[in-house]
Amino acid sequence: RIHRVLEKLGEEYRIFNDIYVPKQDGQLTQVDHMVVSKYGVFVIETKNYSGWIFGSEKQKNWTQTIYKKKTRFYNPILQNNTHIKALQYFLDMGMTMHSIIVFSDAATLKFKEPLEKAVVIQNKDLRKTITQFTQYTIPAYQLTYIEQRLQTLVPATRKQKGALKDKHLQHLKQNVQPLKKSSPQQEWNSR
Repeated sequence: RIHRVLEKLGEEYRIFNDIYVPKQDGQLTQVDHMVVSKYGVFVIETKNYSGWIFGSEKQKNWTQTIYKKKTRFYNPILQNNTHIKALQYFLDMGMTMHSIIVFSDAATLKFKEPLEKAVVIQNKDLRKTITQFTQYTIPAYQLTYIEQRLQTLVPATRKQKGALKDKHLQHLKQNVQPLKKSSPQQEWNSR
């Protein structure tokens, strides 16, 4: 769904989907979607969750509530911040990147205080959120460099992509403690 929305942005936007970015420690972090344009770099974390979503920027975990069932999951703003740091390291640029967290339209976002470090929206608001940026912030030479560097992260074959995914999941299994009241599958999907 998100990919289809992003494809409608137009030719001046370059889209990268499901890429694995090396972190400073040599491990990989998986970025759901990136949009690169002269208007900025947008790093998008998607959450296909329904129900009520509660959390704040500083909380380590957020909560999904469906009727009386509550499930905790890692704060996607913190998660996307890890992606952004890895991208800044990989690109060797300290440039500002826009952090966007996209929940399913079936989710109801319940935040008590405004969010400053990321935009948290539903699918239906993604295109509008990106296209509201209309000032050129990235010069053409820098845009070319960014696109060329990111292109090196796109695997040439499904086999290569599978190997990257396996490496990433192996790291998660070794280093991430599952949250109470959430299934292992939910935990892996949230990283």
